[in-house]
Amino acid sequence: MKQFTSILILFLMCACLQAAPSNVVAVSGCNAYPPYSFSAMRDGKPVPSGMDTEIVDAVFTRMQRKIQLQLVPSRNLIRCKPCSYEWPRDVPSPQPREEWRLRTPSVVFATRKDGALTKWGNLDDLKSCNIGVIAGYTYDNCGPFWQAKKLKKTEFFSGEELLAALKDGKVDLVVGEQCALVWYAKKTGMQDQLRILPKPLYEEGQYMSFTDLDKNAQLIADFQQALAEFKKTEAYAAILKKWETGDYELPVIETPN
Repeated sequence: MKQFTSILILFLMCACLQAAPSNVVAVSGCNAYPPYSFSAMRDGKPVPSGMDTEIVDAVFTRMQRKIQLQLVPSRNLIRCKPCSYEWPRDVPSPQPREEWRLRTPSVVFATRKDGALTKWGNLDDLKSCNIGVIAGYTYDNCGPFWQAKKLKKTEFFSGEELLAALKDGKVDLVVGEQCALVWYAKKTGMQDQLRILPKPLYEEGQYMSFTDLDKNAQLIADFQQALAEFKKTEAYAAILKKWETGDYELPVIETPN
């Protein structure tokens, strides 16, 4: 099974599910990938939300381009031409480009604040720990961790189960993307008990990726410039900090069909 990816794929499209006006860029993304992309209920209506959604929206705002953002089930994204984000994990994705990198999420270890472990240097330091992992996430970018037989790993099938196990002392450590661990810690009521260990296991990329490169050449060039400029701003840093530290209220999420 392919890893529970943290690669963000965004194709800019002319038409997907709903046609956008000619002066509007239509963008589609996954409706069930919190905290990165999801539909939050506000005043009884679903509103595209999440860390990556905020970044994408801010970049297009900087470009002074209107977007029609719609979030759909991941399985439907492959029918969205020429664009979507949160590409389905069982479908080969286009090769992202470095200049389209939205952010660099860290996959980290976390424990309870009352735990004895406060840092780690190499995998040998974790031999005595029971480490909670998400089933199906193969940690392809860190093969030595996943393949290490000397490490005890216990699989869970959701982020809520993973953090609940840490809260109840069923595991000593959990591993995952920092933003996701913080999200599920808030959901399980243990944000104040969570300790993110320094030194990430590895870092990966969340990218934009475009199809129809010739047709969308000017749009791509404008996006690259706006993204590079936005990443230097305090507003960009504030988005990262908010989602990495959990400085937000948990929203009511629309239940996907």
